[in-house]
Amino acid sequence: MAVGATVGSFLNVVALRHDTGQSPLAGRSLCPACHRKLSVIDLVPVFSFIFLRGKCGTCRAKISWQYPLVEILTAIIFLFLFKSPLALIAWCVLIVIMIYDWRHKIIPDGLALAFGILALIITIVSNLGSNLFWPLLWGPLFASPFFLFWYFSGGKWMGLGDAKLGLGLGWLLGASSVDAFLLTFLIGALVSLLIIGWQSWRKNQGRITMKSEVPFAPFLFAATFLVYFFNISVFGLINNFFR
Repeated sequence: MAVGATVGSFLNVVALRHDTGQSPLAGRSLCPACHRKLSVIDLVPVFSFIFLRGKCGTCRAKISWQYPLVEILTAIIFLFLFKSPLALIAWCVLIVIMIYDWRHKIIPDGLALAFGILALIITIVSNLGSNLFWPLLWGPLFASPFFLFWYFSGGKWMGLGDAKLGLGLGWLLGASSVDAFLLTFLIGALVSLLIIGWQSWRKNQGRITMKSEVPFAPFLFAATFLVYFFNISVFGLINNFFR
């Protein structure tokens, strides 16, 4: 768990420095508010956030919840996949994609390509000696709806990056892609409505509305996480609800 949390801390740095020209390995991290170099006590995964009460030790600026949440999430994934290094690397790339899309509302082509290649290798290795037709077809099948949303809306409903990411997710999930697809839109709708409702209650205008551009990769990630690790089935949830 500790190793996973430490890797999660590094993934935060990778996502924040991606496309900035700054290497994630170059130099110590800085407080984004006062630009103080972070000390060892500031850099202990999860513990530092709790110890510092979510604020910079110098300027008291708030520290984003992104940092401990990503560290905890990565630790959980390491717990599940410590015996599957290739899948572990793929999920680490997926975490970076999720963070970057959440912050910038775009999925970098290079990261989507890297994840797709890893997912394709995992699919081929997992199905050696058997018919590869369906395992390989799930990638394009999962990506196709997102491509069509992008194409027919001229990019207004969805970005092309979501379709590129969907290719790798389809290969990673196989037949479970159906559940992930449905769950993605269910999670997206629920989260968006909750945020809009919260902002309406707090009378917070102009942040997120039904016409706002919302990053989609975090919803894809959440659905994939639930289906991949916990075998969540939308149809199963519906059956249990109406039972």
